[in-house]
Parts: sequence; C-alpha cells; structure tokens
Amino acid sequence: MAALLARKYPSRRHCVSEELWRRLDALPALADAPVIVAFCAFRQEPELQPWLDRRLAEGRRLLLPRFNAAAQAYELVRIASSAGDLTPGFYGIPEPRADLPPESAVPAGALWLVPGLAFTPRGLRLGRGKGFYDRLLAAHPGGRLVGLAFDCQILPDLPHSPWDIPMDWVVTPTRSMPR
Repeated sequence: MAALLARKYPSRRHCVSEELWRRLDALPALADAPVIVAFCAFRQEPELQPWLDRRLAEGRRLLLPRFNAAAQAYELVRIASSAGDLTPGFYGIPEPRADLPPESAVPAGALWLVPGLAFTPRGLRLGRGKGFYDRLLAAHPGGRLVGLAFDCQILPDLPHSPWDIPMDWVVTPTRSMPR
C-alpha cells in the first residue's frame, strides 16, 4: 500500500488532500467537537497541516500525538501553533515539542482524525503494525473516530483482531462513509 501511495499521489497530494478537507468540513461531528485530536502526515498520508492551522485560527483546541520513548507509547499534547510547537520526532514525524506538557484526559465527544495504511467502508483500519494508535485510542475512549485516507486505500476487507478499534467514519477525497 505504501508503494502504491508513493506512485499515485507524489505531485498531487496537496490537491487531493484539499478535497478531503472539504469532506471533513462537512462532517456534523466537527461542529460540536470540544477538541480535535489529529496527526501530522507521515510519508504519503493525507496532508492535514493547512486544515489544522485553520482550526487553530478558529480558536479550536487541538491535540497531537507525541511519542514517549520511555513508555513506548503515544501521549497527546495540546498545541497552539503548528509553526512554533512542532518539531521532527519519532520516525521524523512532526510532533509537539518535548517541553509542552501532555494532556491527561481527552473530553468525550472529541473528534479524532486517525491515519492508517488502509480502511474498509465498515471502519476497519490497518495501521503500521506496532499497535501504537490502537493503544492510544483505547486509552481515551468516547471519541468520534474518523479514518482519513485516499480512495486507493479503501479495501473491501482487512484482517483484524479483537483489539482493533473501528472508525465511526472513513473519509476520502471523494466520499464520507459512516460505519
């Protein structure tokens, strides 16, 4: 899947991501979400930074994951500015600076934007295989989960395990699929 994405969207990733942002803006869950929990794009994932910057400009509360090497787990950190609060982190993925404190709780009803290698229309998600996101999601239940992907990442079925947490929606540049 990673190789397919590298071939399919190298020069069009921003334009295709803009279509995805329009679909995100139309999600009813965005309007009343007390917090947005998001991610910074890694390799060929949908680009989110401009969309996140707009949410920050609106005064929205934004949490991003930061890898805690000692715990071998992600923790969530509030940022106020993507320009000043992010630094290259785990695997080179932009993440909140080390001096920013982690959040202890995420309010129920938070809107989670979740990356993945592949998704199904039923909300199943294939991650990168280490379980970091599944453990993060399990530690903060009660959110509305939105898997973000390009259309080529939607597959009819995926292998899954009992601990895999399904998405409530999967959003691509051409469709929004509630579970």
